Amino acid sequence: MDENPNNSKQPWLLYGWLVVIIFSVVLVLVTLPKMRMAIHESQMVPLVSSYLEQARNQDDPITEIPLQFPIPVTNSHEFSYVTFLVPTENNPNTHAIVEAILHGPTSTALSEGAISHIPKETQLIGLTVSNDIAFIDLSDEFLQETPWELASHALKIEQLRRNLLSNREIRDMVLLIEGKPIEEIIEERQSKAQ
Repeated sequence: MDENPNNSKQPWLLYGWLVVIIFSVVLVLVTLPKMRMAIHESQMVPLVSSYLEQARNQDDPITEIPLQFPIPVTNSHEFSYVTFLVPTENNPNTHAIVEAILHGPTSTALSEGAISHIPKETQLIGLTVSNDIAFIDLSDEFLQETPWELASHALKIEQLRRNLLSNREIRDMVLLIEGKPIEEIIEERQSKAQ
């Protein structure tokens, strides 16, 4: 007589697990070529590779961007532009360049007499680069008068343009203020003043 009645049920449990494992292996072997083709067609591998590369690049949090800031020439209304290295935590792309310009000169640049024509309160609303043209949307504070220029905004625009066009990825710039081209805003203000 069998002392343990459960011994007769254990081989079926073992056979059940064996069937599940064999079925899973066959299923993987049958679908593996289709899964590999789907992954290849979805371009997932380059996407994951670029993500991992960006993550590795973020391990170097501080990079330096060469930016040009104006220095007033003594006894004249002219400015000479001098290049300073500005630290940034972002990759040195167009967005980081614009943010660094809006932040203004570093303490080193200030100690050498550098200024910014752009008011400190100016905020970046949006930035798009299309066909090597940077579309920059800034807040209305950009139009505030500074001690360096009162009625014209040419020096502010020149400071932005000079720094952006030194970036080889940008060949031109369109400046918007609160979503409206700056040229239209200047014309409206000039027509109201007359």
